Amino acid sequence: MEGTGLLHIWAWIAVASLVFGGVGGGLMWLSPRRSAAAMAALGVCGVAYLGPAVLDEPVLMAKIAFVLAAWGLLAAVRLTDMATRGWGRLLLYVVFVGNIGMMWTVEFGALGPTLNGLAALILIIAAPLPRHVSVSSGPERRMVYPLTLPWVAVYTLWNACVLLAFRWPGIEARDGSWGALAVAQVLGILLACRLRPEHYLEARVQTLALVMMATFVQPIRSRVLLTPGWLTPEVTVPFGGAAVLAGVVVVGHAVWRVRRGDPPLTPLDHALVRLLR
Repeated sequence: MEGTGLLHIWAWIAVASLVFGGVGGGLMWLSPRRSAAAMAALGVCGVAYLGPAVLDEPVLMAKIAFVLAAWGLLAAVRLTDMATRGWGRLLLYVVFVGNIGMMWTVEFGALGPTLNGLAALILIIAAPLPRHVSVSSGPERRMVYPLTLPWVAVYTLWNACVLLAFRWPGIEARDGSWGALAVAQVLGILLACRLRPEHYLEARVQTLALVMMATFVQPIRSRVLLTPGWLTPEVTVPFGGAAVLAGVVVVGHAVWRVRRGDPPLTPLDHALVRLLR
């Protein structure tokens, strides 16, 4: 796409990123009670205006249910002592890492083995274990999950690319129509967490819920800019390759931390401890 068309796409991405990042960040930095009330209101309004095309998409409906459950879980974590309990931390971990696994399954089923799929596996083994989930002690009760900037970089590239394998509701072809929305989403997450990796998980949940609303809420989804034609090797191979290269940095960073004697945080760290110590 060239000229005015390309300019229009990137202008839309910029505006959408600011909306996702601004609203998602606003929900994050509100007090727990006000944030939960705003999330509940948005969720109820969203479900009330489901687009008819979405109801015929079982995979997307499952994703919507998954995201709304994660949204409710996030509110509960900030309002209660759930993050101090082993089952609560495990549930958060399963929701976050399970979402990566779900997306990997969709991409693998649609495209087979890809570089981006390899990046997803690196994300899973390099995600901190459940016991490292916590909530800050101040009145804002921020969720804290000790991710690193290299891990966030892999996730950003992987997530933007994996959505290209999804079918837009009402469209049969997997043609990359999610492209502009995918880029706006990942930029919105970075804006919402203010590039602080320990808050990335919370920003991801908040922003993903808003993105899914843009997908299935009828008055909004008609405003989403679709990008058919983006699911091509010219797009996916560079994204996937960059994600794998960033994954190599994640692995190298883990080796460095283990050799330095830092306590292991992830399954990868624990494996490296056995190999290197």
